[in-house]
Amino acid sequence: MKDIIEAATEAHNDAIEFDTRVAEDKLRYSTWILGVATAGFALALTQSDKLLRAPFISPNIGKWVLATSALLFLISAAAGAIVKQFVNEQLYHYRRMMTFHLKQELILLAEPDRIPNDRERIDVMRDVLSGKHGYADDVETYSKHEKGSARAERIYQYAITIQQILVAAGYLAIFACSVG
Repeated sequence: MKDIIEAATEAHNDAIEFDTRVAEDKLRYSTWILGVATAGFALALTQSDKLLRAPFISPNIGKWVLATSALLFLISAAAGAIVKQFVNEQLYHYRRMMTFHLKQELILLAEPDRIPNDRERIDVMRDVLSGKHGYADDVETYSKHEKGSARAERIYQYAITIQQILVAAGYLAIFACSVG
């Protein structure tokens, strides 16, 4: 059974490590979008006099459009901060889940009679992967980390979508002022 326990723990932690790399990539992507939003905000502020010269837009409407674009970029930056918060939360949950599985492996190796000898190998692997062999309070905590990770992923998806839409809308507003 030792080989199954070790293989299941290693496979689970490899999967979590992959998820961790994906989450770190998400964070880098959001940071990139944040940079684009910052550049758009700077463009809206520093080039406002040039952008307001478009002959087909009245100065009042142009000012309103530029202010709106600057606001869109600022809100996008705030969405970027939310993305960062929830990706970091997700990374925290992943690390705790890895710690749980390593702890569970040590428990099972130290207390081999936790697994009845008549259990099928595949059932043992399923139990190890689902975290059924940790101490009771650890199993409950593990479940909370799984749910917390899923919640952070959902919020991340919403925030990154909002961040992208706002940056695009901000640049569209600047483009509308500059065409002419």
